[in-house]
This record gives sequence, structure tokens and C-alpha cells, in this order.
Amino acid sequence: NYQVQKLFATNKGTNAVPALLNNKTLSGQDGLYASAVTDKNTKEIIIKIVNSGTAEKSMLFVLDGYKKLAPQATVTVLTGAEDQINTVDHPFNVMPVVSTSAVKGKKLEMVLKPFSFTVIKVGVK
Repeated sequence: NYQVQKLFATNKGTNAVPALLNNKTLSGQDGLYASAVTDKNTKEIIIKIVNSGTAEKSMLFVLDGYKKLAPQATVTVLTGAEDQINTVDHPFNVMPVVSTSAVKGKKLEMVLKPFSFTVIKVGVK
């Protein structure tokens, strides 16, 4: 999907950081896949996470190792039904939606939609 490629390309960051769940790399546990980077130019933490499952997933992200984080995260979600696609006649069936979410201290809670790709950006101060 072009939209997924665009989200990866525009959120590549400059340095990889661990994306862990229970101290293990998040690589398929419960249908979740993630990567995380920091971007020294934009001063952000960028988390990219896929929920490949059919159910919503409640997540608590703990952003350790940073002195101060911005109070709001920018959240971009690309989701749709399992068989929903963009076509020439309907090029906007599946499009990213941008919102914000509160960062409380070093924690960010959110619910990942089924069949979704989410990009979370948190400013680092």
C-alpha cells in the first residue's frame, strides 16, 4: 500500500532504539510488530506499530531514557477492513487519520485498532 510506504519513508528517524514488550523485541507477539527510532533533527521519538489481529489491543508505552517529553503525542493511524483497498476509482478508501494523545510523565496509553498501522511521534525536550 502506498500509504504504508509513505508513512515509513517520512518517519525513518536517525537512530534505532529498542521497541520491547516484556523485555523482548515486539516482533509478532499477539499479532503486534513494532520498531522505534529517535530523530535528532526533529527531536522526536517515533514508534511504528502494526496490529495485524482482528481485535483492538490496549497498549501502555513507557518511554524511558528521556529527561522530558512533550505533553502530547501525534498519532497517525492507517486502518481499514481486512479486504478494503484503494483503487483507481476509489483512491481514498484507506487513508491515514491524524490525532493527538496525552503523554503522562513517561507513559502513553492507547488502543490499537485491528488491521492497523500506527505511527506515534513524541517530542523530546
